[in-house]
Amino acid sequence: MKLKNSSEIKSRPHAGDVAYKILVTVGILLFSLSFVFVLVWMFCNSIRPQKSYFKDVLAFWNLKGATFDNYVKIFTTKYGTAKITMFGMMKNSLVLIAVCTALQAIVPVITGYVVARYKTKLGAVAIQLVIISMVVPAIGSTASTYAFMSAIKLKDKWLGIFLMNAGGLGFGMLLYKNYFSSISWEYAESAFLDGAGNLRVFFSIMYPQALPLIVSMAILNVIGLWNDYMTPYLFLNSKPTVALGVYSIQTRAEQSGAMPQAFAAMTFMTVFVLAIYAGFSKTIMSSMSVGGLKG
Repeated sequence: MKLKNSSEIKSRPHAGDVAYKILVTVGILLFSLSFVFVLVWMFCNSIRPQKSYFKDVLAFWNLKGATFDNYVKIFTTKYGTAKITMFGMMKNSLVLIAVCTALQAIVPVITGYVVARYKTKLGAVAIQLVIISMVVPAIGSTASTYAFMSAIKLKDKWLGIFLMNAGGLGFGMLLYKNYFSSISWEYAESAFLDGAGNLRVFFSIMYPQALPLIVSMAILNVIGLWNDYMTPYLFLNSKPTVALGVYSIQTRAEQSGAMPQAFAAMTFMTVFVLAIYAGFSKTIMSSMSVGGLKG
């Protein structure tokens, strides 16, 4: 009779481990399918006529008389006091995303680099303030921010929104601080010996090394800015974005009963986010591992 060695016994998976992995896999699969179901339900209802939708809300598979008129209406109707179409809102969203993403890809990187490389008491205080601001609820700050922006005459102006997104302190700063702390300072020392200054070292040596993380943060910022309707609603009301437009369409649909139009607007907004994430998901996941709050 041949005896099994210890390595063969250890390599055999335990029945409990196998059952646990199966249950976790099934749970994650069902959880993922629930999101897919919501997206399919929303799209199918967006192409249903209004009468068909209210006849049976749950019968999303009943596509008799399906039409894309709801999509035509959301792109041709003028909304809000600004009387702007969805195309105009897309333009505002793209301007907001382009400028704010550029600012967030520069300012927090600079502050993170300074705090990481130049150990000062002010830098330590800045880190503590950022951590405290992330822990303490800041829901009451909206009213004070609104009053401040109104007092300095920057409410409902592009400059005000841009300044609000140009802050150098925040979660991004902690990520960049952690990243630059992990980079060897020998690169900078070699450049200093060759006569390079601090700006040259930062923009020519350090900044390029952080590009993977910067790109990942930029993608997340794009998605966040695209979905944000509250900030334009409060501080840029005369220049509505797509998110604010979809919010307005949904509010109008709840009153008039034109829910298929609201689903069409939501589907359009969701497709953009899905396309961005599908195209850059690997970049995001591979770069975010450097953002642990260590040290």
